[in-house]
Amino acid sequence: PSWHMSNGAVHERICGLKLMEAVSVPINAASADLQFRFLQPSDVEQVKELSKECFPINYPESWFVEITSSPKLCSLAAVRASNIVGMIVIEVKPMSACNQEDSDLLSYASRKDAQVAYILSLGVSRENRRLGIGKMIY
Repeated sequence: PSWHMSNGAVHERICGLKLMEAVSVPINAASADLQFRFLQPSDVEQVKELSKECFPINYPESWFVEITSSPKLCSLAAVRASNIVGMIVIEVKPMSACNQEDSDLLSYASRKDAQVAYILSLGVSRENRRLGIGKMIY
């Protein structure tokens, strides 16, 4: 898809990943038809449905637009038969930009100029849980 091509370099820089096309990663029989790709603007409705199922938060519309289109976030989807069955949203930023309590937790292991990743959301649909999808996407 053109979205991957246009934003692949940005996401490679932020996420450390290079996904120009959807990637199939068969780990076991349950995941044989699973693919991973970046979230894209056309995913907003599916992401809303998955979020309702997974999270006790009513996110504003702006959240869905941001996680499916912002180059500042690394947002990946686990896809089965064209349906998003899992997702992870990660923000990567310098440790110096972290709030104090997070910096204190990480300071023993990292320099202040180190990049850290925050997992903002990680969810898998009910019917796809306990199949290792959360581990694979993480």
